[in-house]
Amino acid sequence: VRCAHHRLFVALLTLAIVPAWAAPAHALVHDDFEERFFTDRAQTVADRCIVKRDSTYHMFYTEGPVGLFTPSLQTSFGHATSRDLVHWAIAPSVLPTVPGTWESLAHWAPMILEQPAGTYNMFYTGVDSNNVQQIGLATSADLSTWTRSPANPVFHPDSTWSDWNPLAYCNSRDPFVWADGDTVRMVVTALTKYGQGVISLAASTDLTHWFDQGPLAQMPSGPTSWHQLEAPMLTQ
Repeated sequence: VRCAHHRLFVALLTLAIVPAWAAPAHALVHDDFEERFFTDRAQTVADRCIVKRDSTYHMFYTEGPVGLFTPSLQTSFGHATSRDLVHWAIAPSVLPTVPGTWESLAHWAPMILEQPAGTYNMFYTGVDSNNVQQIGLATSADLSTWTRSPANPVFHPDSTWSDWNPLAYCNSRDPFVWADGDTVRMVVTALTKYGQGVISLAASTDLTHWFDQGPLAQMPSGPTSWHQLEAPMLTQ
């Protein structure tokens, strides 16, 4: 009797599973946003930031072709809006990469600082065809239309202490920016000349001219000191 029950259970389980696997892929798509995560059905979503304007949240995220996760394919910033952080409306993308420039290959890690009130400053990583990483700045008054700073790129770590190189892969990415009185401070991920992973610090009073203050935090010396620290964030 136990064997018969077992066979019946297996048969019912098989009938329950096979139709799901046999269904066409489009039949398995769940697209009502009542989920634990945000998704853009037309893009691969990666680095993101959120800023609130009036009663609306705006999310900006790196985007690339669906199913392709190579970081170099993140070629613009997606934009979505929400009033409750659950139901999102996809808006037009902003700030695509620019061929033949310091930001020709990819965009990573957007971060927005509202300063002064009503002016939104987006700091982001630009990557060129040599995989050189630098920090750029764009501004907006409405979070839809963005203007790149004529001073771009506005920052990279000083090559006197870092591995930053204008001709080869080097580290200067994932900016996090905050106001500290009359000064604005920024941390980015970097690597020293000796290959040690660090978070570096910089300061500015106008958002375009930055004073490099060197490593703020670093990996301990040893066999893993080369590990690159990423995506720094500070909260008080």
